[in-house]
Amino acid sequence: MCPKLLKRLWRILRVTWRKGKIPECWQTAEGIFVPKEKNSATMNQFRTISLLSVEGKIFFAILARRMTKYMTSNEYIDSSVQKGGIPGFPGCIEHTSAITQLIREAKINQGDLTVVWRQTGRLEDPKLHQECEYHQTEGSWTTTHVQARWILSALEETAGWARVKFKPRKSRCVVIKKGKVTRKFKLSIQQEEIPTIVDNPIKCLGKWFDASLNDSKNIKRLQSQVEEGLRRIDKSGLPGKFKSCMYQHGLLPRLTWPLTLYEVTTTTVEILERKISKCLRRWLGVPPSFTSVGLYSTTGKLQLPLSSLVEEFKVAKVRLVMTVRDSKDEKIRNAGIETRTGRQWSASSAVQEAESRLRHSDIVGITCIGKQGLGSTRVERWGTADTAGRRKMVQDNIRKMEEEIRKVKAVEMGAQGAWTKWETTERRLTWADIWKLEPCRIQFLLRSVYNVLPTPTNLHRWGMTENPNCPLCDQPGNLAHVLSSCNTALTQGRHTWRHNKVLRELADTLEKKRQKKKKCTKHQPYINFVRSGETTNKKAVHQGGILDGANSWEMRVDLGQRLVFPEVVQTNLRPDILLWSQQGRKMVMIEPTVHWEDRCQEAHERKKGKCADLADDVRAKGWSVWVLPVEMGCRGFPAQSMWRMFSTLGIQGRDPRAAVQRLSTTAEKSSSWLWWRREDLSWKPSIDGQ
Repeated sequence: MCPKLLKRLWRILRVTWRKGKIPECWQTAEGIFVPKEKNSATMNQFRTISLLSVEGKIFFAILARRMTKYMTSNEYIDSSVQKGGIPGFPGCIEHTSAITQLIREAKINQGDLTVVWRQTGRLEDPKLHQECEYHQTEGSWTTTHVQARWILSALEETAGWARVKFKPRKSRCVVIKKGKVTRKFKLSIQQEEIPTIVDNPIKCLGKWFDASLNDSKNIKRLQSQVEEGLRRIDKSGLPGKFKSCMYQHGLLPRLTWPLTLYEVTTTTVEILERKISKCLRRWLGVPPSFTSVGLYSTTGKLQLPLSSLVEEFKVAKVRLVMTVRDSKDEKIRNAGIETRTGRQWSASSAVQEAESRLRHSDIVGITCIGKQGLGSTRVERWGTADTAGRRKMVQDNIRKMEEEIRKVKAVEMGAQGAWTKWETTERRLTWADIWKLEPCRIQFLLRSVYNVLPTPTNLHRWGMTENPNCPLCDQPGNLAHVLSSCNTALTQGRHTWRHNKVLRELADTLEKKRQKKKKCTKHQPYINFVRSGETTNKKAVHQGGILDGANSWEMRVDLGQRLVFPEVVQTNLRPDILLWSQQGRKMVMIEPTVHWEDRCQEAHERKKGKCADLADDVRAKGWSVWVLPVEMGCRGFPAQSMWRMFSTLGIQGRDPRAAVQRLSTTAEKSSSWLWWRREDLSWKPSIDGQ
């Protein structure tokens, strides 16, 4: 905000507070009438929206915040009665859960209960001879209908003093006698009878209540909502990737609240997820046999921005359990509210298991994964976290449990779980990435990762063909053979064409770095140690790489023509990329390889051994030599050596990520082109030969 405007606003608020008089411009409002229903004709069918002064809204917001803080800290407000408008109290969830628990107990224990949902509507001002309309639905409960009548009588007296009118037609009531709903007793307010939920169910705080006293109709309504939402998305006429986005950001958020409040079993949610997965497979262009792990995995090699309905359901139920259990309202904590999810999975047991795992992780401490160094990761500890932090930690742990189940399922699968043995880093697709992909590329990427492409071996296994061999070399034509192991394709130059495509992209990235002006770093930066109890200004230290250690770098790439090695030594070897500085007597040999993801480490060792003797000969001449073999999976998944190469050369910040993404895209597009041309007996590269 502008400092001058802020200072002027502060002066206005200070003068208003000191004088104790509200300006007239703050007391006027511009009303806009919004129709409540179709073909609205009378004023009662419109809802008034008042546009007030911005300065006045800021003043009253500050005043309301201070009053709320003062009244809650001094316990002037009974949070068990009033939760709306008070920060830190999830009133909707607590109030709805309490009413649901009371109705369930009355039904199971064959007890008596009376619940009244009342809606206030108009505030009359006899001095101004006008009515101000507002809406608020509240629910209250008593043991007998007699007590309910006493409460309604007291409310009538209080409402008459406050000049508030109720809306009996929009209010509801239910009287339960010995666990069953009865119509024998009538309730009224302001001399008008309140309808019962037997004839007119009511939706209060996001949940429907009817005479069945259970959620069977609500669950059917939820199932219809899912089916209708999928049907509308499917008939929208948009491409499949847009339909998937509509599910993720349009349909799924609308299902979260009903899944939280209704007593839906885990089996029912799994059935709904199977329907959703069926539509997602069709929209993304993958076969029905495509595993759901590929759609919802968050730690797999290929991660899509899609959420599992079962996972969101379990997280919502766990959040509900912890919200009720850790409520600031003592009456809610001691109400014994149950969260029922069926016999297959229990939300309360899941919370206990998650908390046990988090306490155990505190005892174990921070562990390193893979090649992580000490102190490279920071995690929040269960013992020092507050209530909100613990709730988030438990929800994350529930998601982790679901991902572990998906991992176990992936390991058990043969063809579609082969990615668990890959020696590459993961690739996470965002919606921005998906927008840029053509439908054929999305299909190829998903099908190739999970090995459901119609290769000769897959077609033979599915019973669609009799010959499982490659049409080029008459060898078993599995996916690894088609994309990286066919001798005929190698002889024709297909794999060389893909290798040169990736090599050219890598060379362009290194050329941009080579042409930048560099500050030569000859010595290690000075480390300023700080004494105990002292502080110092922390400055970001740029970790220099090989290219920052010398100037006047030259580069040669083995593209188009035969690479000529510098006159340092005599050799017949031709590294793919050669960087050297005559002034600094430094040389870097880079050997990129586009290989099958299972054999990246094997290719790394082979390339490293290929240039080992040449590197020793150059070192014997007094040069500093680095051999950097890098691997890129043929489906666009980079090995860890690719990231290490950029870090070693001194390419930092956003540049490595952008470069790796371009290299991945190039490898994937080239492999997809090889796939579409797999049955062509002849091969002709592009015009430039690359």
